[in-house]
This record gives sequence, C-alpha cells and structure tokens, in this order.
Amino acid sequence: MESVTERIGPTGGTIEHPAGGSLVVAEGAFDATMIVSMTLMPDTDLPVSSDVDLIPSTGYDIEISGTDGSAMTALPAGVTLSVTVPAAQRDEAVVYWIDGDELSRLGVTNRDRGSISAPLTHLSRYVAGVPIDENPRLGWLPWAVAVAAALSVLIAAGFLAAQAQRRRGRAAGGRA
Repeated sequence: MESVTERIGPTGGTIEHPAGGSLVVAEGAFDATMIVSMTLMPDTDLPVSSDVDLIPSTGYDIEISGTDGSAMTALPAGVTLSVTVPAAQRDEAVVYWIDGDELSRLGVTNRDRGSISAPLTHLSRYVAGVPIDENPRLGWLPWAVAVAAALSVLIAAGFLAAQAQRRRGRAAGGRA
C-alpha cells in the first residue's frame, strides 16, 4: 500500500497520490497544521458489491492527525477527494464511502478533466465505482415495444370498427 503524507495548515493545500487521487483542503478548513495521509488500498481489500462495479486502483484510506500525533475525530467542511477514472467510466462513476463491507454513495459528485470528486463527510476509506443499473440501457427495444403496442391498439380498433359497420349493414339490409 503506497502512502503519501503532507502537512497542510489553515491556508489549505493539496495532497496528490501518484495513482491519480488527490485531496484538496480549502483555506480555513483546518485551524492548525495537520498531517494528512492518503494510502492507496489494494483492490483485494475493497468490498465486493452486486450494486457497484468498482474501478481498480481508486480506493484510498484517508487519515488526518495533528502534528502531535492526535487523530482528527471530526472532518471539517472543505475537504474534497478527487479520483482519476478511465474516460469510458467518467460519465457514470461516483465516489463511494467504504463502511466496513458496505458502500455508500456520496451525495455530490463533480466531473472535471479526467476525474470525479466529492466533498468528504468524515475520515474513512473511499473508492470510485459505477452503479450497476438494474434496468440496463436497452437502446431501441423500449421504443419498438411502444410502437408495436400502439399499432396493436390501432389494428384492434380498426377491426372492431369494421365489425360494427358490417353489423349495421346487415341490420339495415334485413329491414329493407
């Protein structure tokens, strides 16, 4: 597990991991200088999910502590994780919080120049992934089914109208 550590103070700063992740701390987010660490998690340590297709080499363990070694217990606002993702997955990828063996989607995800990012809510482990759609895109199939259904209704209505016309014709012919 490759780890990167930086000191970031009240003026803010960025820590960049060579695997493509970065952590941006906004000015004023920290009251004092903190030691910020990003550790790339092995893909084998990531949870398995039937709802999310995890993107390899995007899992990070984020730790922040004071210069005296005391662990930060609450993450202030203004800390954002950015993860580089392949272009083919960028439009659908989101950042997930790893909570034990569960994945929780973060509320806000931004896409920008080859990466996705989300503000972090607490210290933990995070990974990028693509939600697995229960109803995958079927292209033209839904339209074809809708057109076929509409045509069936029109044919049935025409058939019923023709039947009614014949009955009226027979009824009118029988009276004459």
